[in-house]
Amino acid sequence: MSDFKAKGEISGILAEASTHESDRMKHRWDQEQHSLTHTLVIRDSANVKQGDYLTTAGRTFLVLLCEDPGNLGATGLIYLEERNDLK
Repeated sequence: MSDFKAKGEISGILAEASTHESDRMKHRWDQEQHSLTHTLVIRDSANVKQGDYLTTAGRTFLVLLCEDPGNLGATGLIYLEERNDLK
């Protein structure tokens, strides 16, 4: 694993993704390698991109996709895969 610099804190609501949501969104990234497990809803926007890692309370998540619904910068959706092989 390569070193990466912390980008700061992101505040939001972390929700476990349902199987239906995972199936509905799988066309948006490489489903063979990654699976949607959680969605993070944030206020404003975050400086993260696909492939970044987010950590909280000893849990690590891979960023699959970031969205800005409405393109207003008021809220954001970050689709995540929880990774147990990284600490």
